[in-house]
Amino acid sequence: LLCSLALIPALYSCDKNDDNSVKFDKSSVSVAVGKTSKVTINGTEASYTAVSSDTTIAKATIAAKEITVSGKKEGSAIVTVKAKSGNTGKVAVTVTKN
Repeated sequence: LLCSLALIPALYSCDKNDDNSVKFDKSSVSVAVGKTSKVTINGTEASYTAVSSDTTIAKATIAAKEITVSGKKEGSAIVTVKAKSGNTGKVAVTVTKN
């Protein structure tokens, strides 16, 4: 019985940021090289930052609650958005040929 009880936390553990993660109007975007795509943050915090995992593929800029993703070259990247509170969210980006 003690062994069974020891497994309960492992089965029910979760990342505490799951409930507080930054949410978006879409979880992924596809954008052509030389074009842009917009993603809206669905949150109430006043300040966010956005960083691309590979700025040679996709560049991310942010104004208020709108992320602009610019396609630089064909490939995939992840845009990580961080709120002032420390909560984060991710948007998958695929950059395609023109």
